[in-house]
Amino acid sequence: MNIAKLSLTAASAALIAAGSPAAADDDLPEIEFETRVMKDKKEVILDSSKAYILLQSPVAVPATFFKVPTDEEREIVANQRAAELAEAREKWAKKQASYDKHAAWHEKKGTKPTRKNPVEPTEENFSWISPEQQMMFSIGPLNRFEKGKGLSLYLQEVPAGEYVYYGTTSLGLGACACMGTVKFEVEPGTINALRYDGVWLDKDGEPIGRGKMPEGVDTNDALVRVAMIIEPVDEAAYDPRLPSDWFRDAELVPMPFVPNWMGAEINRIAPIPGVLAYNRDEVIDVQAELARKKAEEERAAAEEAARLAAEEAAQAEADRLAAEAAETVVEGGEDAAVDAVEDTSGD
Repeated sequence: MNIAKLSLTAASAALIAAGSPAAADDDLPEIEFETRVMKDKKEVILDSSKAYILLQSPVAVPATFFKVPTDEEREIVANQRAAELAEAREKWAKKQASYDKHAAWHEKKGTKPTRKNPVEPTEENFSWISPEQQMMFSIGPLNRFEKGKGLSLYLQEVPAGEYVYYGTTSLGLGACACMGTVKFEVEPGTINALRYDGVWLDKDGEPIGRGKMPEGVDTNDALVRVAMIIEPVDEAAYDPRLPSDWFRDAELVPMPFVPNWMGAEINRIAPIPGVLAYNRDEVIDVQAELARKKAEEERAAAEEAARLAAEEAAQAEADRLAAEAAETVVEGGEDAAVDAVEDTSGD
């Protein structure tokens, strides 16, 4: 797969590689996020308090994931940002006061200021690294846990939580699955497995094959003519060094959109049967849509059942009144029957 060069600052690159945030204030709490590459060793020791992501691919590939922040982690980052913004505003106030004196002096002299007016830091213009970026890490293309012909395995130790497949990115190169991707929950003592591949698309966006570039695909637009595939692993992923009872297929849930933090080429993963589909640019959560349709069918069925029950109750009441009228006719003759009919018909 061809991949395009993207802009990435040295700080962001180091952040992704290390998976740890830069603190705004030493006194403030930091996000506790540590991740570790599990390398190819004869003996592999796993930590039951940690979770693991296993990525299978037919080739060596870069892949980036990030952890979905908890409310507590979002609050930590918000507090860091607020503290840094307050400090930045203090520095700006001093610079602004100095500039005002400078501008006033030049105005008195009838000349133009030689310094620029400092920009005031505000909530709107003050940037900060998001919690997702602070918990982002890349797997591959190096440090494979296992390799063979048509096989690359990567194993990463991560804290428990919810993770998103961000794209085929690693430091300065990559493509982001910004317009449609998946997330999955990982629990301690589990190996959550998923397989990555790429499929070539025709000019209408329909799959035409995996592996080597098919005929008819222009190399100039190769990047936009390939879709990323996330799917279940095959038997080759079950490495004998890993406990088989820890394995589970990653339970994928659609993510409609993620920000293009890295400025990468924008792409999306291919539809996943039973999980993810598209209506043009709209991401469809297949399971949620099925659940919605089922709930709608159940609601309609319940309303129909209630309607039929009401009709049956009304008919039963009418039958009861008619039976009482008939019984009155038998017991009291014609005049009593007339009175009974009038009584049942209301005032």
